[in-house]
Amino acid sequence: MASKKRKKLRYKYRISIFNEDTFEEVWRSRLSRINVIILIFFFAVFIGALTVMTVFFTPVKEYIPGYPDADMSNTIFENFLLTDSLQKKVETHEKFYATVHSIMSGNIPDDWHADQEQADTLNTNELLYLDEINLDPSVADSLFRQQIEDEERYNLSMIDQIKKTDDKDNLLLVVPMKGVVTTKFNPSEGHYGVDFVGAENERIMAVAPGTVIMADWTMDAGYVIQIQHERNLVSIYKHNSDLLLKTGDKVKAGQAIAIIGNTGELSYGTHLHLELWENGIPIDPLNHIIF
Repeated sequence: MASKKRKKLRYKYRISIFNEDTFEEVWRSRLSRINVIILIFFFAVFIGALTVMTVFFTPVKEYIPGYPDADMSNTIFENFLLTDSLQKKVETHEKFYATVHSIMSGNIPDDWHADQEQADTLNTNELLYLDEINLDPSVADSLFRQQIEDEERYNLSMIDQIKKTDDKDNLLLVVPMKGVVTTKFNPSEGHYGVDFVGAENERIMAVAPGTVIMADWTMDAGYVIQIQHERNLVSIYKHNSDLLLKTGDKVKAGQAIAIIGNTGELSYGTHLHLELWENGIPIDPLNHIIF
């Protein structure tokens, strides 16, 4: 039975094409069933290879669901580079904030001890050279310092209601924005500031005069601006949508410094998170803000 089937596969069949008008044989071929199977197999392989090449080497692949196009691939690569740069920048800023916080708390960062140990390894000649440096103020420096002290002595501008005293009860601050207090100062739960909610695009104002010591973006708090005031007081404004000043700018009390927003992983909605730190210790802003 099996031998009969094999014989049928080898039977030759003639395929002829005739001219319909003259009945002249135009073309003919003799094929067996096995020849037909082989031809169909190679034809299928050819079609499959052609399809694969078309998909991989032509823009047709962009029409396949789930396959990214060229623009998307470039965007993914650019986002990868941006994320890597952003991660390095965040690490740098976090180290900077930790150092500033340590200094304000009266602690010396660990890497400063390493620098000191390195300085102790200087040879005797270098130490002698350092001892010869004259650190006494020059005449020009003394005159400049006296000029600045005289100018500050008669500076009576006050919306700046920070008093030069160590009495905390005399610390008066300007309200940072038009809005409502939603979450109060609660250090026991890790909330070291006060949350204000206001209208969209509401301006954030400095609570006192000072100097901007940081104006940048962080992962947790979004756009943040920090201002150094007198009596070792620092005000911090978090989750802004935009910053109006840069590091080093001088600020007056009540001056617009940012726009309210909802940035950062720890933000739950459009609001301002205000913190006050005095000598490295958080204090309640509501005890000093004039409403």
